[in-house]
Amino acid sequence: MLKSRLACRLSHETLAVEIWKRSNGKFEAVFPTADDEELAAFLLHLRLLIQDNDRISVRRISKLLPQLQVSQDSQSNFEDVRKRMNTLLNSAPVGAVSPEFPKTNRELLHAFLYGRYAHHSEPHYSRLKEMSRIASDGSLDAQFLGLLQRLVRFSAELASAAASIGRELKAHDANR
Repeated sequence: MLKSRLACRLSHETLAVEIWKRSNGKFEAVFPTADDEELAAFLLHLRLLIQDNDRISVRRISKLLPQLQVSQDSQSNFEDVRKRMNTLLNSAPVGAVSPEFPKTNRELLHAFLYGRYAHHSEPHYSRLKEMSRIASDGSLDAQFLGLLQRLVRFSAELASAAASIGRELKAHDANR
């Protein structure tokens, strides 16, 4: 997931809105974008981490950690990243489309993930369609891309914490 084109791009690029003055004197805002293939590749892997349908979900790993022979520091590091990621997802997005929605970054993520890329399920599809209707200028996609940029950073931190746990487990097994 972290080696996907989108993750690499979001790790090294500053997302910025470009504002251009047209020849007619009007201003135009150009929001950052990503193509659907890049987004789908990243999101379908991210989904494994955030859904509890898979053994590698962050919540399932968190429940498993106390049973493992790893240091409290490693467990705390993983839990700290998990809590910060959940705080981000449960917080209000910057520049919400309307007062009604999205109320949280998680709602924004789920609207795109389950309304466009993964399942195309209701009510997520309808929510995304309504948000897109209100924010037809591209700002919704840019807001989503900004959220993904922050999730890429958390994913990298989770990967680092998991690698540390893996090294401890390997050392523990070698000492048996």
